[in-house]
Parts: sequence; C-alpha cells; structure tokens
Amino acid sequence: MRQKQHSVTRQELFDLVWKTPVLRLAPRFGLSDVGFRKLCLRYDIPLPARGYWTKQSFGKTLPRPVLPVSIYAPDDRITIVESERPKQPKQPATASRLAEIEIRDALSHPLVLQTAAVLGDRQPHYYDSARRPWNALDVDVPPPFRNRALRLLDALIRGLEAAGAKVACETHTQHGHT
Repeated sequence: MRQKQHSVTRQELFDLVWKTPVLRLAPRFGLSDVGFRKLCLRYDIPLPARGYWTKQSFGKTLPRPVLPVSIYAPDDRITIVESERPKQPKQPATASRLAEIEIRDALSHPLVLQTAAVLGDRQPHYYDSARRPWNALDVDVPPPFRNRALRLLDALIRGLEAAGAKVACETHTQHGHT
C-alpha cells in the first residue's frame, strides 16, 4: 500500500496553522495532533498558544507572529507522509454492548447474590481476601453503599457475559490462586 504524501511550503504550513486549529488540521494530513505539532516545531513554525481559538471565537483580536527566520527558508517544501495508523481506532464490539446494560433494582447474577448473602450487614474488612469464600466476589464497600455497588456489579457481570466474556471467582489454595 502506497502512503499518501502532502507537500507544502513552510510559509503555507505557517499560514494554515494560524487559520485552522491543529486538531482540525492534523487529520487533513493524516497525522495526529501531537505528530502535527512535532512537525511544526521541527520546522520552526510557531503554533497558537492554548486558548487562542477560544479567545478568537469570542471576538478578541490576537496578535499573529511572523514566520521566524530559521535554517529553513519560507519557500522550502515540506513533505508530509500520512501515518499508517487508522485515523480512528475501531471500537470493540463488546464496548458498544456494554453501553446498553441496564442497572436493575433486583440482583439476578448468582455470583452477586452469593456475595450479598456473604456480606450481610457486616462492616467492611470483616474478612481478608485470603479468607474470602471461594464463591463470593471480593467487595469492600461500607453498608450504606453496598446495595448500589452490588447492583452495579450485577449489571456489569451481566453485560460482560452478554458480550461473550466468562466471569468466575478465583479459587484459593494454600499456595495461591488457581
């Protein structure tokens, strides 16, 4: 696959940077905003300071510097090669499914129900993880927030399982976890 190239003069790039925010300009050249900023710094092209575009949008007139003298002439051509990385990372299928999970009032997942039974009305830290029952989640939440935490865990586990993940508690042995 041949990479796309863009060729601009140093003066043209300077003019573009002071007409368009880097966040909007960088994708036109197939670069990230950080990569585009580094390119400008490499060729001694000053960039607008933070807040420049916000101030300008509110009508404030801000000074624009001149292109500084450099080892690079204003008419020197800069060749920009687009990055091979995808322009926008693909969102995993599971993330979109997890966005749709519903937090219910009643607990339904067996692990969460078992955890609720083990916790009861006990205060946090009543057991350490080495003594935690093998079939309960390691939850350390004060009683006033316990119901909400368990409901969130229930929704999260249901969502993960709906997305194809398997959720289980680790079993403890004398020599560690299995």
